Amino acid sequence: MASLDAWLERQAQRERRLVTLEDALLGNRAAAYALYRFRYFAFRCLASSALHGIRLTLLQYVFSHRVFLQTLVLHAVTGLLTSFWWGSLEALRERVRRLSRDGRHDRVRVEIGRWLTVATALAALSLLAPAAWIAWDTGTRGRTFDVLHLYIFAVGFRLSADFITLTLHSGIYAVRRVYRPLPAMIAAELAGVLLVLALWPWLGRSSFPIAMLASTVVAAGVVVHYTSRLYGLLGWRPIRLARPVLAPFRSGRAAREIFSAGASYALMKLDALLMLAMFSSGSGAPGGITLFVLFASVGPAVQAGFDWARLLYFDLKRLDARCLRALLRRYERLAFHLAWVVGIALWGLACVLGTVITRQSLGPLYWLIGPFFVSRSFLAVAQIQAFSKRQYGALLASGAAFLALVPVLEIGLPGESERLLALAAACSVIAWVVWAAARRSKGGAFDPEVLPFTEWLERLKEVREPVRLRSLRFPDGARRRPGAGRGDAPYEGWWRHRRMAERIARRVRELGAVTLPGPGRVAWYEIARGPASIRRGALLGWGGGLIHSITSSPVEENGVRALQTALETNLLGDRLPGRDRPGMGPIRAEDVQDAFSEMFPQGVTYSPERPVPLMLDGISSRERRAILFEAVHFARHLDRSPRSRGFDVTSFCSNGELNLIFIVGREHDPRRRLEWRRRVRALNLEAALAGAARALETLPLLARDPRLAQHDREEPV
Repeated sequence: MASLDAWLERQAQRERRLVTLEDALLGNRAAAYALYRFRYFAFRCLASSALHGIRLTLLQYVFSHRVFLQTLVLHAVTGLLTSFWWGSLEALRERVRRLSRDGRHDRVRVEIGRWLTVATALAALSLLAPAAWIAWDTGTRGRTFDVLHLYIFAVGFRLSADFITLTLHSGIYAVRRVYRPLPAMIAAELAGVLLVLALWPWLGRSSFPIAMLASTVVAAGVVVHYTSRLYGLLGWRPIRLARPVLAPFRSGRAAREIFSAGASYALMKLDALLMLAMFSSGSGAPGGITLFVLFASVGPAVQAGFDWARLLYFDLKRLDARCLRALLRRYERLAFHLAWVVGIALWGLACVLGTVITRQSLGPLYWLIGPFFVSRSFLAVAQIQAFSKRQYGALLASGAAFLALVPVLEIGLPGESERLLALAAACSVIAWVVWAAARRSKGGAFDPEVLPFTEWLERLKEVREPVRLRSLRFPDGARRRPGAGRGDAPYEGWWRHRRMAERIARRVRELGAVTLPGPGRVAWYEIARGPASIRRGALLGWGGGLIHSITSSPVEENGVRALQTALETNLLGDRLPGRDRPGMGPIRAEDVQDAFSEMFPQGVTYSPERPVPLMLDGISSRERRAILFEAVHFARHLDRSPRSRGFDVTSFCSNGELNLIFIVGREHDPRRRLEWRRRVRALNLEAALAGAARALETLPLLARDPRLAQHDREEPV
């Protein structure tokens, strides 16, 4: 019991130290969030800088100048390959998020196993390629096996380990962060340097590749250890290799998605390409130092100029939903301020590194490299935002533009000072272009098979083609489960109805979308380019005799008119407000807030565009997480979640965005709270319908094809 008490105490202390995304958004703890999120990164950056100086000195001593340059190119190429693989794993992460959200953990294990099969094949290729080259170089060309051959094999071994560890890490990183203590983060690089110093008296130059092999084993072991703990915690073990090997790439669309994600992320890691771009720089900059030598010396600072933004990726993905765009804008403002701080800090680190490693003053370069690091920091933020929203086209175009800029700088600007300033200006322009492209994205790029109800309404309003609405209803036995806990089904039969919705979604595919508008009801729309894609008999067969009725609507000219028909005919159930026509008037957020304050004078209202209320600033981090979860769930489904325990939380959305969060204590009258939930649910729907009515006025009338029309009716089974 003593050991258990100690463990519980450590967990409680860790919980008190934890600063989450909810603390930054729902509390005045943005600075604490930044310090907590970047504390280990800062230590790792300083440690990597110190070890980089030692490693660079050893490499210059071990190899000749020509071979030294070749090793730098080799590291740049392998860095791009690992970046490409991490970007390609975005498809795995999105698939795991979707399966985990649906509670299909058995499918999660299979999906990760498939990707591990591909990673294992790539790892074997990474080992065979350098081994084959070494055999050819020593056998055919007659060269003696030396330290360069061993070093190249060590680089291939590290690449093969990265393929497997990145896949394991991405499988769990899709839903949880992998927390590691600081010593474990720097253990691999520190062990490598110490091993070189220990083996040098006996092995000389060969100690360097041997230490690299050992540090790779340590790094892989650390990743496997901490990710395996989370796999066990979530019940995702055992993970087995699955066949066929190319299962994740079976469809052409999936293959294009994977390649685009990998290529765009590889181009984001421009630190490797930057040194290659400066190879032809023979003349020295002011101070007698070439840009190649400078960027080789300050490599950790250049790499950190992008890596810091990757720390924002997890929370950006959490906010990657259409209804969370207002909260996302609040978070992006925080990232913008962080870009200034990180850019200036890395500028100072680069000045120190360049001075120590080159052992001379950088002269005017102290000031000339400043704009580059600041602009690179902003470019990193813009790129990671675009990557999280799957704006691969913008990232690929910006990367191609940057690569095309390199020869222009080489030819048009012979002076290295002018070239460096032009590079900083190019980073600023590209950052603005990429940021603008990401800003136009509506979020939620990887669509789930079954959309939340409010998001389904927004998608329907955007349809500009003839569209057909259909729904089916199960018997009234779909009763609420008031005692349902976290992860439980919200009502009886929910899993059966969800599987039915997923089956319909796979049939309609890109031509429509499916939702669960309420207990016991499945609704979907599809573009009317012919007869309905699913016949009534097929639906009855899929339902196994449990379907009560099937409802169909006439083919409407567009999604807005289809939504109006749904209101008039009650096709989506009794959740829509009974009004003679949609959009009697605009629903303003101020009016909704006034209605809430009138009903609950002690209640609290939060808006992403306004200061944080004092009540939210004074509660615990766990309570903030619960409040945001409940608010997002209500915004998506217009109903409370089955895990609702603390405050009674509702929200109001306008134009598909979560604008207001309403918080009421459980001590208030339950009947009054239930009345407010019904009222705010109706207000949310009326706001959506008001937007549809305004859009309806701008849409041209289209001729309805009578051959596609069906009578609006409910067909009892």
